[in-house]
Amino acid sequence: MSLRYRIGMRAVKTVVAVGICLTVFQLLDLGRDINGIQASLAAVICMKSSLQNTLRTGVDRTIGTVIGSLIGVLFLLLSGTLPAFMLSVLGIIGTLLIIYLCNVFKLQASVPISIVVFLIILIADRDIPPVYYGLARLAETVFGIFVAYMTNRYLDLRRYRKRSDTPQDKPLYGIRSARQADIGAIMQIWLRANIAAHPFLDELHWHEKYDDMRNAFSRAAQTITYMEDGRIRGFLSISAEAEIIGIYVAPEVQRKGLGSSLMGHAKDTNACLKMRVYKQNDPAVKFLFNRGFSLMEETEAEYVMHWCGKKNGESCKVVCDNKA
Repeated sequence: MSLRYRIGMRAVKTVVAVGICLTVFQLLDLGRDINGIQASLAAVICMKSSLQNTLRTGVDRTIGTVIGSLIGVLFLLLSGTLPAFMLSVLGIIGTLLIIYLCNVFKLQASVPISIVVFLIILIADRDIPPVYYGLARLAETVFGIFVAYMTNRYLDLRRYRKRSDTPQDKPLYGIRSARQADIGAIMQIWLRANIAAHPFLDELHWHEKYDDMRNAFSRAAQTITYMEDGRIRGFLSISAEAEIIGIYVAPEVQRKGLGSSLMGHAKDTNACLKMRVYKQNDPAVKFLFNRGFSLMEETEAEYVMHWCGKKNGESCKVVCDNKA
């Protein structure tokens, strides 16, 4: 089955985190106002494919909840002295104030959750005082973030899958097609290799791209892995348009021919290939030139390089243009 149709570890971890949040608050029995729903929402929003992204989203959500809670409690106390029809006006003013404050303090990622918490506090029915209600919402959110982080950090079902793999199912050495269970190892190699190869970019750049690249590799038309002693040490992924989305080898085993083997297999199974590479990444540029790639076009930051198996240069260009 294609990787895109499988239930991944992120989905499993999300379900587990929500289950923990709901169960804990059900056992605590703190009343209908504090029921674990807010904690579950926090866990769902904060659960990311990357642990670093989970933590960063958690920080954004916590800040947003604090802002929304403070303004919500303030406006709720104020609403008690105003006519009922003014509640809508307070909601509009509070929403505008939250957006303004988040923009001033460069907290744009916190805007949605701030507004959601503000409106929940302002209009929801409750049996407890506004201040306690705001604090309860904040505590629930922090608990949900904590559960999401711990679940993402420590729940790893791949170790159980590995125990069930037989030698026939998992070759010790050589190239094979990627499987659903490989995506975690693939992404770790992608992250480590990019950080090592691009010292001119901040590490946060790669953590921000993590989820998008995970989805890209999962949807790829072809992904192959290079195995050493039963472990994935490198991979190459190609889109349906014959563009190499990425070719990566673990930093500790680079310059040992793994990348060449992966590229050779890609050439054997594709009529032509295209790849984008940062201009400042000299080793990658030289790697492609040495394996028959030529410059196709150039942007401010990247080279677009291509290779075709055709001997006739004009035919090669036509094939690549049709693929691109």
